[in-house]
Parts: sequence; C-alpha cells; structure tokens
Amino acid sequence: HNPATDQYLLARRSSKVNRAGMWNFFGGNIDEHETPLVAAYRELHEEAKLRLVLFRHHIIETIDSTGDTIQSFYFKAQVGMVFPKLNFEHDIFGWFSKRLLAETPLHPYTHSYFNPTAR
Repeated sequence: HNPATDQYLLARRSSKVNRAGMWNFFGGNIDEHETPLVAAYRELHEEAKLRLVLFRHHIIETIDSTGDTIQSFYFKAQVGMVFPKLNFEHDIFGWFSKRLLAETPLHPYTHSYFNPTAR
C-alpha cells in the first residue's frame, strides 16, 4: 500500500498459472515449518523480487466450494512506488485505487480482502 496515493500494488496472473488474467496480491501457500510471516516474505521475493517490511497482519476466513474453511493471511507494507521484477506467475503489475479495483477482475481471495461482505 502506498499511503501517499492510497493505492494498492497488484499483479495480473499469467497464462502459465490458474486463474489467468485475474489480479491479486503477491502470495501463496505456507510451506511446512513456515510461519505465515516467513511465507509472506518468501513469496514476495519469489514472485516480485521485493524485500519490504511487513506489518499489520490479519486473517480472513472463507468457505470454499467443498465446505472447507480457508484461512488467508494478509500483511501490509507501507511503501512508495516500487517496481517489482515479476516471475512467471504474473505478466504485469499495477497500482490501483479502491475506485479502480471495483472495475478490475480480481482473484477471489483479493476480492474478499476489499469486499468483506462477499465472504
């Protein structure tokens, strides 16, 4: 998040991964023996070559189509305009205002972050 512009950094998923064309935060699964914070740092570096100070973590729980509860951990970093170097999982990145996000095809987990009533 860039507090000066109140914009969020998202990346569009490439055709090489599931949900291609959808925009989402950088992230992924938590590996065995990792904490959510360690996984967030690893994923951010793997997907965007960024090393940021993360803070203000919160959990969003959703129910998937099979009825299982999914926990998503979100960490926030206050940054200026950074320019990630994307890996194969994403093909472009962008900075989005909340108004622009309403018109953007978001990954379901990213959508639930910005639309808490949709959970």
